[in-house]
Amino acid sequence: MSGKINALLFRVWFKESGNKKNQIEIKGRDFYDLYWFLQKGIEPNWKMLKKTAGIKDSKELKNVLTKRIKKVVTPQKLSYDLKNFLSDSQFVEDFSKNYLTIMSRFL
Repeated sequence: MSGKINALLFRVWFKESGNKKNQIEIKGRDFYDLYWFLQKGIEPNWKMLKKTAGIKDSKELKNVLTKRIKKVVTPQKLSYDLKNFLSDSQFVEDFSKNYLTIMSRFL
């Protein structure tokens, strides 16, 4: 889980498009995996998170993740990657549209 948190905070990736509005700088799978870990109640390796991201406790982690999600996640960006991994296109669409609401239950 700590590796996934580091990936969604620090991964450098960019999908270029002719239209700036359609440019994507996140991997949707990182944000889906975060959801999966949180819904399972899995705790991160706090020692690793402190060393790699300076995050000391769950309150700080929730604040950092909430800010990151609000800053970079949009339904279009999230679904771009997820549609390649999840076969249920309706689930991907619904999950992507409602990600912020879904995650607010965990963060």
